[in-house]
Amino acid sequence: MSSKKLPILETDEFRLVPLSGIHKPIYKKAFLCKRTTRYIDRAFSKDEVDKNFDVALNSLSSINYLIVLKRDNLEVGFIGVQVCSKQMTAELGFMLMAKKAPKGTARLTAIMLINYLFNYLGLNKIVFVTSIRNKAAIRACLTIGTDFSGSPIKQNPQIGVILKKNWQFSDVACTVRMDDSKYL
Repeated sequence: MSSKKLPILETDEFRLVPLSGIHKPIYKKAFLCKRTTRYIDRAFSKDEVDKNFDVALNSLSSINYLIVLKRDNLEVGFIGVQVCSKQMTAELGFMLMAKKAPKGTARLTAIMLINYLFNYLGLNKIVFVTSIRNKAAIRACLTIGTDFSGSPIKQNPQIGVILKKNWQFSDVACTVRMDDSKYL
């Protein structure tokens, strides 16, 4: 990836806004919340969260978005990928704010981002890595066709794959635009 300028991705329900410096307080709140991070095997210090945010914001190989619920203009989480350009793959992850993100947020925002990655960036493979205890994340991944068959049933973490050639949701309507004037 040569540039960090990312588009806004939008459906009727959600807006994915490229991560920027103004999102640091909500990012810190998410990563320091015990309920939101309950499937991460260890707690993060404030310094670690600051460093992680700086990497997420500045790394040319990562694409990170703030998830906004449009009807309330409510920030409900983050979704992002670490891209490996040589292999045309990306590792996707999301973090949803406890009690804020409605049911289906992970599924729809993953579809939005994967469509962008496959259709605009030309990637061929998306990898999900999730805790075996995070049943909701595994269910969301399964509903969009993630194949966990290469991951032993009791292995932690669970690793799943979506290949572009098997992708079934390319017809989900998602606007891709560079103008950020609608998000204040």
